[in-house]
Amino acid sequence: MFERVMSKILKNPPSVMLLTVFVVALGLATSRRLSVGLFPPLDFPTLNLIAQEPDYSSLEMEQRVTLPLENAASGVLGVVRVHSNSGTGIAMVSVGFSWGTDMWKARELLQKAVDGARGQIPPGVDITLESLSTALSQIEGYSLQGGHDPVALRAMALYDLKPRLQRIPGVYQVNVLGGKSPEIQVMADPRRMIRYGITLDDLKGALADNNVVSSPGVVNAGDQELVLHGNGQYAGVSQVADTVVTVAQGRPVMVKDVARVTNGYVYTRGDTSEDGKPAVMIDVDKQLGYDTGTVARAVAAEIARFRAGLPPGMTLRNFYDQAKLVNDSIGSVLESVWIGGLLVVLVLALFLRDWKATVVATLSIPVSVVAALLMMEFFHVQLNIMSLGGLAIGSGMIVDATVVVLENIFRWMATPALCDGKSRMEVVTGACREVWVPVLMSTLANIGIFLPMVLVAGFAGKLFAPVSLTVTFALLASLVVSMTLIPVLANLWLGGVKEDEHGLLDKSYLGPLKWALKRPWWVLILSALPVFLCFWVAGRLNMGFLPSLDEGAVLVSTDMPPGTSLEEARRVNSKVEHWLDRMPGVVTVARNTGHAAGGEDTDNVNHSDIMVKLVPKNKRPMPLQQWINALSARTDAIPSLNVEYLMPLADKINDALGGVPADIGVNIYGPDLSVLQVLARRLQKALPAIPGLVNVHPAGGLPVPSLEVHVNRAEAGKLGIAEKDVYQALAAYTSGLTATELRKSLKRIPVTVRFGQPGAPLDLEALEHVPLKTASGAMVPVGQVASFRYSAMPSDIEHDHLVREVTLTGDIQGRAAPDVARDVTKAVENLRLPPGYTWNFSGKYASGQKALKNLLMVLAISIGVVSIILWFEFYDLVQVFLILLTIPLAAVGAIISLALAHQSLNVSSMIGAVLLVGIVVRNGIMLLDYVNIELRAGMPLKEAILEGSRKRVRPILMTAAVTMLGLLPLAVGWGTGSELQHPLAIAVTGGIFTSTLLTLVVLPAGAWLMMKDPNRKRSAS
Repeated sequence: MFERVMSKILKNPPSVMLLTVFVVALGLATSRRLSVGLFPPLDFPTLNLIAQEPDYSSLEMEQRVTLPLENAASGVLGVVRVHSNSGTGIAMVSVGFSWGTDMWKARELLQKAVDGARGQIPPGVDITLESLSTALSQIEGYSLQGGHDPVALRAMALYDLKPRLQRIPGVYQVNVLGGKSPEIQVMADPRRMIRYGITLDDLKGALADNNVVSSPGVVNAGDQELVLHGNGQYAGVSQVADTVVTVAQGRPVMVKDVARVTNGYVYTRGDTSEDGKPAVMIDVDKQLGYDTGTVARAVAAEIARFRAGLPPGMTLRNFYDQAKLVNDSIGSVLESVWIGGLLVVLVLALFLRDWKATVVATLSIPVSVVAALLMMEFFHVQLNIMSLGGLAIGSGMIVDATVVVLENIFRWMATPALCDGKSRMEVVTGACREVWVPVLMSTLANIGIFLPMVLVAGFAGKLFAPVSLTVTFALLASLVVSMTLIPVLANLWLGGVKEDEHGLLDKSYLGPLKWALKRPWWVLILSALPVFLCFWVAGRLNMGFLPSLDEGAVLVSTDMPPGTSLEEARRVNSKVEHWLDRMPGVVTVARNTGHAAGGEDTDNVNHSDIMVKLVPKNKRPMPLQQWINALSARTDAIPSLNVEYLMPLADKINDALGGVPADIGVNIYGPDLSVLQVLARRLQKALPAIPGLVNVHPAGGLPVPSLEVHVNRAEAGKLGIAEKDVYQALAAYTSGLTATELRKSLKRIPVTVRFGQPGAPLDLEALEHVPLKTASGAMVPVGQVASFRYSAMPSDIEHDHLVREVTLTGDIQGRAAPDVARDVTKAVENLRLPPGYTWNFSGKYASGQKALKNLLMVLAISIGVVSIILWFEFYDLVQVFLILLTIPLAAVGAIISLALAHQSLNVSSMIGAVLLVGIVVRNGIMLLDYVNIELRAGMPLKEAILEGSRKRVRPILMTAAVTMLGLLPLAVGWGTGSELQHPLAIAVTGGIFTSTLLTLVVLPAGAWLMMKDPNRKRSAS
C-alpha cells in the first residue's frame, strides 16, 4: 500500500510541485485577510453594573443600592461570582459568568433581574449595564489641551471629535474624561425663601414646569391639518431667573427674587491633566474582531484632519498607542521566526554537509508556515503575538519530520548495501517506508500534546489556545510536506551522495553508550538524582500567573490617605507628574485623579492613575526596572503617598479577572466593617516582618472623616417634616438638586438648585440654616430638627459573593513564593479570626496556583493521549513505559533553565513543560522504532540497541538542535512582546537539551534492562 502511494507521488513530480505552488499562493493571498491584534479575542464573561447617586455615602450606596443589585445578580443563571465596590456617590457590581457563556443571553437575563430589583432601589439612582468584553479594546488615547475654558475644551472633545471617531468602522466607543460640563446654577438664598414661604420643591417644580417642549395635537384648518407645537425651553440664564415661582400679596415672586442664577460648572470629584496642564482625555475602543492596525490607521487619519482645524494654542496629542505595541510585537515575533528559521538552516547545513539536501530541507519551512496560515484563515484564528509565537515555536519543529525523512534518504543513498542494484526511486521509497510510521506517530504524539491545551480553562486557555492551534496546523502541514514534496525533491535533486562520513559522531557516542549498557542500573540511579534535584529547585521558584509584558507605557497608580481633598491630591500628583516629565525616555504623561467628568469607575479623589508613554524599548537610556527604581527613590520620600507601577494592559486584564495586581493578596471576609479593619491593621503590622515580602499595601475601605447627621424624629414629627425632606435640603447644600435641563442639539445643560457653592469650604452655620417647610406652612431651619457631629465612615466598601471584604497586598522579592505564602498563612492564623470570618489568597500567586492545577490536569490528559498513541505504535507496555520514563529527564532542563534565567513558574513556562512531553516522546519513538526494526531482522537485543541508537543519534540530535535554535530568539527574549513566550521558550529549550543528552544514554540502558530479546537469550555479559 505505502509503496503504491509513494510510487504515484514520485512518478508525478509536476503534480506535487503544482499543488505546492497553489497552496503557497493561496496561503499568501489569504494571510492578508487575517485579522491582526495584540492578544486573541478575549470575550471576558463579566458584566458590570454601575450605579450612581452623587448624594449617597459609601454606606448608603452599599445598603440602598449595592445589596439589592447583588441579590438580584446572584440569582441569574450561570453566575459564578459577584464582586462589588461601593464608594461615595458610585458603586460597581461585577457579575462574572463561566467562560463560554453566551454573553448576549447573560446580558438579557441580568437586565431583567436588575429591572425586577428597581423597586428596592431609590428612584433617583442611575444604573447602567456594561460588558467587559472590550477590556483590552482601548487602542488609542489622546489628550486635548489648550485654551482657558474647560467647558469649551470638553465640548469640543465630546460634541465635535467624538462623533467623528465614533462613526469609523470598527470603533466600539469613544470615552471622554475630564474638563468641565456647563451648568446653570440657581443659588438659593435661605432667608429670602423663608420670607416668601418658598420650599425647594416649589423652586424645582416651577423650573421644571416652565421649561417644556410640547405638541398638544393637531387641528384642521380648511383643507390642511396643522400640528400644534410649542417650544418653551429656556434659552439661557435670564429666562431661568425670570421664572415665576409663586404669587405673594398680588405680585409674582420670581426665581431671581430668592436665588442668584449664574452659569457654572457641574461639580466633579476628579481631575485630568497632561504634562501638568489641564486636559481632556479621549479613549478610543475597538470592536471585537476588527483588525487593530486598520482601525488605528483610520482613527489616526481622522485625528490628523481634526487637528488641522484646531484653534491656535490647542493641541491634540497621543498618550497611549496600543496599535504601535501591536505592530512592534508582531514585527518582533516575525523577526524571531525568521531568525529561528535561519538558524535552523545553518544546523541543517552543518549536519547534512550537502547544499542540495539543505535546500530541500529548508523549503519545507516556508511551505509549512504558509499552509499553517491558510488553515488559520479557514479556522478563523487571529494573527497575534500568541499565534505568531506558535509559528515561532513550530519553526524548529516544522522541519523535524523533514529532517528524519531526508536524513534517512541521505543515509540510504550513502550506504552501498542499501542502494546497490536499486533505482533512485526505489531507494527513496525504501527510505521513506522505513521511517513513515515513526514520523507519523511522533507527529501525532506532538499534536496529542498540543490539542489538550485547548482544554485549559479560563483566561489562560483563551490566551494560549492559538499557540496550540498554530503549532498543530504547522505540524500537520510539515507531515504532509515530508511525505510528498521532500521525497519528490530528493528523487529529482539528490544523487552521488558519498558514503556516510559521520564516524566521529559514532565514535563519540558509542563509547558512553557501551558503558551505559554495561551498567544500566547505575545509569538509571544516576539519572534519578537530577530529577529529584529539579523537583527541589521547582519548589524554590517564584509562582506567578502571566509574565509581565513591556508595553511601552507604565501606569503609575498612586494612593493618598482616605479623606484627602481633591486639591491636595492634585498638588501632590502634579509633583509626581513634574518628576515624570523630566525622567529619561518619557514621551508624555497623562493623569486622571478621582472620578473625573465622564468617568465610570469608583475611584475616590485620593486615587490617581498616571499613564506614562515611553520611547521604544531599544531606544531607552535605561532598563524599565531601573527607570522604576529611579522614580521610586523620589516618590518614597513622600510618606503620604503609596505608589504602584503597573503595565496598562496587565492592569486591565487583572481588573477584568477580578484580581489584584500584586504578587500576593490576603482577603479577609466578614460581616462587621470595624472588626475587618481591626484585623486588617493587625495583619498589616505583621506582614512586613516576613522575609521576602515587600511593598505591603494596607486594605482599602479605611475610615475617612465625615459629618454625621442625626435627625430628631420626635421634633420633626411634631412639625410634620419627613426625614427625606431633611436629606433633600442637605443635598441642595452639597451637590445640588437638578430641576430641569436645557437641550441644545446633542448638548444637555442641567439647571441645578443649590444652597452653597459646590466644593466650597464647610460653613456649618449656613448648613444649619437650610430652610424646611412645616405642615402648617411655616419655615424652620434644618438645625431645629437635626444636629451634626464629626465622625468617620469607610471610604469604600468591597463585597465578594455578598460578603464584606478587605484586602492587603504585597510583592515577593528574593524568596520563593510558596515559602512566603506559608509564612503569611501563619500570620493570618495568629490573628485567630472570630467565628463567621474567613480568608483566602488572591493575586498572582493564587492565580498561578489555580493555573498550575489546571495545567497538571491537562498534562495528565496529554500523557494519556500520548500513551495511547505509543501503544498503537509498539503494542508493548514496556516500550511505552520506557518512552514515558524520559519525560522527567526533560523536566530537569526545564526547571534548571528557568531557575538560571530567574523566571517564575507561570502559565507560559508551565505550558512549555506540557509541550516538552511531545518533543521528548518523539525522540524515544525514533530510537525504539529502529531498535524494533533491527530485532525483526533477527539481530540480538544488545546489538539492536547499539545499532538502533547509532543509526538514530544523528536525526535525534538534528531535530533537537533545530527545535532549540528555532526557539532561541524567543528564549533570548529580544523585541517587543517577547516576554509572554520567553518563559515557555526557556523551559522548552532547557528541557530539550537535557532530555536529548540523557535520553540517548538512559533510554538504551532502560531498554537493555527491561525489554525482552525475541531472538536469543541475553548473554551473561
